Amino acid sequence: MCRSITWLCGASFLAMAVLLGGRLVAQDSGEKKAGAEPAGEAFVPPPIPEEMKEVEWMLGDWDCKIAMSPSPGMPEGDKSTGSCSIRKALLGMGYFEDFKGTSPMGDFEGHLVLSFDPAKKEWVAWWFDSMLPGKVGMSRGTFKEGMLTLEGEDEWDGKKCKMRNTTKKDSDTQMTFKMYMDMGEGWQESMTIVYTKKK
Repeated sequence: MCRSITWLCGASFLAMAVLLGGRLVAQDSGEKKAGAEPAGEAFVPPPIPEEMKEVEWMLGDWDCKIAMSPSPGMPEGDKSTGSCSIRKALLGMGYFEDFKGTSPMGDFEGHLVLSFDPAKKEWVAWWFDSMLPGKVGMSRGTFKEGMLTLEGEDEWDGKKCKMRNTTKKDSDTQMTFKMYMDMGEGWQESMTIVYTKKK
C-alpha cells in the first residue's frame, strides 16, 4: 500500500514537472523567436456571478432544530438538533455546507455544494451524506422573493420520487429549510429545519 502511494505521488510529481518544463521551454522558445505568434492567450477565470450575493445571508455558523413529519415509518414524527457551517468556496463560485446532527437512526453528517449556473440561469446543488454513502443528490432551481427553491429526483424505499427543498430567510439571524416529497400522490412536507445563527 505504501509503495503504491509513493509510486502515485512520484508519478504525479513527474507529470507536473514535465508539464511545467514543457511550458518553460515553449516560453523560452517563443521569446527567442522575434515576431513569432503567441501560442495562446492565458486563461482568465470567469467573474463571480452576481447571483451569489443573493444568498450571502446563508453564510455563517448555525444551530439547527430538526422536525421530521409523521410518516408510515415514523407515525409520530421526530425532533432533534444539529449544527452547520456554511462558507464561501471555489474562489467565491460556490458555498459549502457542513451539517452535523442526529436522527432516529443515529448520528448524521451531510455536505452540500451550492453554486450558480450562469449559462442556464439556475442554482445547482449537490448533496452527500453519511446515510447514503456513494450517492449524490443533485437539484436545480431558482431564487425568488427571498426563497431558494431546488428540485430533483431521488429514490425512497426503492421507488423513484420527486424532491423539493426550500430555504427562506426569516431574519438576519434565522432561516427555515423545508423538504417536500412527491411519491406520485402530490407534494407532502417531510422535514423542517430552523436555523438560528450562532452568536
